Amino acid sequence: MKWKFILYIIGILLILWIAAMVLLPPLHQYLALKKDLDDLEKENDHLKQKIFSLQQEEERIKNDTFYLEYIIRRDLKMMKPEERVYRVK
Repeated sequence: MKWKFILYIIGILLILWIAAMVLLPPLHQYLALKKDLDDLEKENDHLKQKIFSLQQEEERIKNDTFYLEYIIRRDLKMMKPEERVYRVK
């Protein structure tokens, strides 16, 4: 009777060990893929915000001549004809 109980316990432990060896790798892979998905969703949200910001700037450049002039002066270092630029150090 005692041997049957010990064999029963060993059988249960063996089944649990086999189940763990079969189920743990896919679970680990699932969790890694879930983390990757979350990271990609955060990056996607960030890129959507950046696209929205750039679209707003595009509209402002198209419609606001003063802003367009500011951008041209700032980025292209251009000036109007017969305009003098003084640099102060």
